[in-house]
Amino acid sequence: MFRKNNFLQLFNEISGLNNLNYNTKHKIFMQAIDTYGSRLYNISLFVLKNEVLAEDSTQESFQKIWKGLDKFSFNSSLYTWMYRITYNNALTTFNKEKKHRKSDVEHDFSSMDVDIANNITLKDAIQKLPFNYRKAIIMFYFLEHSIKEISIELSINENTIKSWLKRGKEQLKDYIDEK
Repeated sequence: MFRKNNFLQLFNEISGLNNLNYNTKHKIFMQAIDTYGSRLYNISLFVLKNEVLAEDSTQESFQKIWKGLDKFSFNSSLYTWMYRITYNNALTTFNKEKKHRKSDVEHDFSSMDVDIANNITLKDAIQKLPFNYRKAIIMFYFLEHSIKEISIELSINENTIKSWLKRGKEQLKDYIDEK
């Protein structure tokens, strides 16, 4: 396993070079995957809420990252670039799946046991949040990103992130208190 410092040192040495040779490209890619792979998977899982779809989406993202690595412009951090590829790919997968889900037979929840219907979990409450609030809550509390990191990754003002967190927590409390 590579250490993050070794990865950053290598990355800084080649910054600004175009047309990377295969060995250098492979070394950067493998170190990037070792360093950021689990975080990228968590992004896909956050968007898709399905482990199998998240694994597939993350794998597709890795393929796109590999293909685009020698086109990376070094205008942002490598992680931010990889994050955007992963996030956009997960959104594309989500939209494809949403089309498929519309054609599926809807479930009849009226026969659900009363105890099950009244038992709401934190996960259920989080899923009821508007997308922006849910995104901020998960990135801050579960992925342990700072407000500044979230702001950079989403290209959104830090105060907006703070508002989303506050409103999201308030709505979570309301959802849980309802039950």
